[in-house]
Amino acid sequence: MSASSEPVKFLPLGAIIQSFTIGGHSIALGFPSASLYKSHNKPFFGETIGRYANRIASGHIDSLNGQSYDLAKNEKDITHLHGGSVGWGKKEWDGPKPVSRNGREEVVFSYVSEEGEEGKPGTVETKVYYWVGQKVNGEDGGKGKEEVTLEWEYEIKLIGGKAEETAVNVTNHGYVFISLFLTLSQKITHPLTLSLDFTMTS
Repeated sequence: MSASSEPVKFLPLGAIIQSFTIGGHSIALGFPSASLYKSHNKPFFGETIGRYANRIASGHIDSLNGQSYDLAKNEKDITHLHGGSVGWGKKEWDGPKPVSRNGREEVVFSYVSEEGEEGKPGTVETKVYYWVGQKVNGEDGGKGKEEVTLEWEYEIKLIGGKAEETAVNVTNHGYVFISLFLTLSQKITHPLTLSLDFTMTS
């Protein structure tokens, strides 16, 4: 899904969502080339964040597998942020590869995080599946309305290493150009929805 006519473009670097085009314009913030992501992507545009998204205070896991772990402190030399000094969003993933799954055609990226990476226990294999759906409906007096759907799903397995457990918290760090989205919404119908199988509350 990298051709110019495709509504969504991905990069092997970080399994990044590079662009999401609606009405001829991308509403995803990002850069036009992989090299610019490598040199300028401090905001983590479109990255798959892991092994642990968000912050781990003091860069330290107090108790896991009966022991403590010191992690890379990549934010002000105090906290462990978005996977460490070189988190999953900065890694080259294997993909995209086409795959038939759940009765539809998807693409998959995969990455193996070895035990000890950024200080974390266990070897973890992660796959992210992307599905892009397009259709034009005939509502509003027969005028075609473009609908583009982007869905993704993570599959994470602890596959090796000495640890019986590890800490994983994966997300996509995409940004949406809201002002452009609102401008396009005045011209064409683009309902924005978030579909979740479950939610977590604290």
